[in-house]
Amino acid sequence: MGIFSTYPITGTNTTYFPYADCWTAARVGLRAGINVNGTTVNVFAMHLQTGGCANDIQSRYNSMRDFKAWASNFSQPQLVAGDFNADPDQIDSGSGMAPNFADSWFSVGSGSRFTAFLPSPSMKLDYWFSDSGGRAQPIQSAVTNGSWVSDHNPLQASFVIR
Repeated sequence: MGIFSTYPITGTNTTYFPYADCWTAARVGLRAGINVNGTTVNVFAMHLQTGGCANDIQSRYNSMRDFKAWASNFSQPQLVAGDFNADPDQIDSGSGMAPNFADSWFSVGSGSRFTAFLPSPSMKLDYWFSDSGGRAQPIQSAVTNGSWVSDHNPLQASFVIR
């Protein structure tokens, strides 16, 4: 994972979500403070548990709970992107990212919401969220054509920072 920006990055942090899955003992969360015309936007990236070797649903809930606690240490506006490895019924729930964060696709999305699995996507596993404070407003969110490097189509979103 990585966070890349054409705007200046003013600080970074990482954390681990220590709930094992088939691939790793812990999943990582990244944060970059990005100076957008004088406003610090805290951008986070996550990739949550999957694989069926443990209780992935509970591990994802635990990771999102821990993420929200970690994110509360940073100023708003906040944006969060990543592969959450579950459909919105889990991720957009009160035990998931809501009510602290809103999914950009359900606010302003167009076209199919399905990002995984290529060549015939049938699930929404990838997300762009903004915090509920309202200073980062989504204006566009759409799944774009994939490539040979992933089994997911990219989800692209644009936000206005206030």
